[in-house]
Amino acid sequence: MPTSGALLQEPQYDCDTLVRNVLIRPTRGGLQFAHALVRDGVYGSLTNARKRELHGAAAVIFIDDPVLRAEHLDRASDPQAARAYLAAANAQAILFRQDQAIALAARGLVLATKAHDTFQPRHDGALPHLHLQV
Repeated sequence: MPTSGALLQEPQYDCDTLVRNVLIRPTRGGLQFAHALVRDGVYGSLTNARKRELHGAAAVIFIDDPVLRAEHLDRASDPQAARAYLAAANAQAILFRQDQAIALAARGLVLATKAHDTFQPRHDGALPHLHLQV
């Protein structure tokens, strides 16, 4: 798991003070905010441009998790978010998580701006085979 310095794009950043003051805590995979109010306060203090930048960096870090990658690309206003949601929907469909797959595909369709980023739902109610034309 990359360090917070990698996410912040400041490799020398040291979180010891934040840990000592119980604002963040170490976890098996890295660090997390100690409380949702701390997280929300920090997030609320960021400019929209900085939020998009951090979400873009997080999407790179979560390249192996299609759902998290899609969500971060979405929050980064990245044009690849629609395709990432489709990949996430396919990954969930393979795991027989149809409700999640449908929700992810629906979000991807909301963001789709190109005709080849869309698909037609099946009339029999079954989840369509999701794919993109390149």
